[in-house]
Amino acid sequence: MHIKKIGNYKIDCELFKKNLAAETQLLKEWFAKDCFKSESINGGAEIEFLILDKDYRLSPHNLFFTRKLNIQELVREAGTTQLEINTPVFPLKENFLSLLHQSILAIWNKCCEMALNSQHHLALLGSIPQADPALFSHLYITPEKIYILMNEFVAKYRKGEPLSIHINGAKESLLLYPESLAIEGLICSLQLHLEVPQHQLTHYFNIIQLLSAPLLALSSNSPYFCGKHLWSETRISIFEQLYTFPFPLQKTVFLEPNYVQNTLFSIFKNNLNNFPYLLPLAAYKESINQMFHVRCQNSCIFRWNRPILDFNRQNEPFLRIEHRVLSSGPTVVDMIANAAFFYGITYYYANNPPSLSSLISHNSILKNFYESARYGLEARLNWSSGKIKASTLLKNLLPLASKGLEDLGVNTLEAHFYLDIIKSRLDRNQNGSIWQENYLAKHKNDFNSLLEQYIKNQYSEIPVAEWSLN
Repeated sequence: MHIKKIGNYKIDCELFKKNLAAETQLLKEWFAKDCFKSESINGGAEIEFLILDKDYRLSPHNLFFTRKLNIQELVREAGTTQLEINTPVFPLKENFLSLLHQSILAIWNKCCEMALNSQHHLALLGSIPQADPALFSHLYITPEKIYILMNEFVAKYRKGEPLSIHINGAKESLLLYPESLAIEGLICSLQLHLEVPQHQLTHYFNIIQLLSAPLLALSSNSPYFCGKHLWSETRISIFEQLYTFPFPLQKTVFLEPNYVQNTLFSIFKNNLNNFPYLLPLAAYKESINQMFHVRCQNSCIFRWNRPILDFNRQNEPFLRIEHRVLSSGPTVVDMIANAAFFYGITYYYANNPPSLSSLISHNSILKNFYESARYGLEARLNWSSGKIKASTLLKNLLPLASKGLEDLGVNTLEAHFYLDIIKSRLDRNQNGSIWQENYLAKHKNDFNSLLEQYIKNQYSEIPVAEWSLN
């Protein structure tokens, strides 16, 4: 490999595995002794977005933005055309939604001002509709050692097999052999974090798993890639195929296929034995109690819902859930509305019997998820009441999400404001994917015009349900 050492970490798969095994055994003891510290309910978010030039083409300048702005919460992502905003963690009560909204806008507005002054545009978009294949080159990987190292180890574990993306849409198909993981930088998500009392964590995880399908349908915003009309949320298939490996290794982007029983330790145990080591950073001096290798391995296994092991200010371990399903955009206010729905409906089902997991089989979770990825609001989902259209199901869930926010103690006016955005989206049957499809149908597949109008609408902060096709 080209990189042998990063800071105090040696690149060594065998030593990494040895350290990972020791930490995983200690983690097993932590689970048995219930060592995790959290009694509160908190939330936060990560928002990925793209950098475009003045002509709405991807622009590889994330380093320019982070250096100029020097904001700790603004970080470079895997591709040079991509940035991410990380929000603080807020208690899930009272004015949580407006705090989350304002924390994002505070950074987003500075990024937009920088873009305006440097003749750039920014795009909150699930996937770039058109992309020059030159952008798939390793030259467009963000030049940080961890990204370069991961690209090298993905190639190593694929044993000479090229990366491949093959997606069959309803009308068109796409076949790509991208040179590198730089293509990952052309898809963007909204990631929501949830911290709950630890004795409820497994229950919440299972609830979020089964809610992922309708949530995905609600937020879909990536119907095109490389000029092809593919899935309602094409980002799902792109990301999963990038991290697929020859047998017997498991792919590292997937939806956890089964309900988790008892504790989430089984997930961390599986991380040890069944997946490639894509960042085998073997620590020289890290204490086993810091779980460096456990956290490093978990960070490279991108379950659409995954537990995150972290430490609080008192250096006590705790766990939270990262929900990675939602697409970025189309506006900041749309994303906060998505967050309101997510937190509300999750809390409702986690705290009201009967448990959905007793009514919906784990096989249906997987089927529903990929049905939603393909067809969005038109998807037909298996639910407790039988087969139901995703848009109809979401309308039925809306008052339950409202009740969940009420029970959390979220400000009533704020809850109604953001959930009304969801209601309007469902009443008008227009999320980001549907708007893009309808716009291109009206404007004869003019992708440049699509991006120009999309960016104008996005900057206006008008919810996507109200976007016109003119």
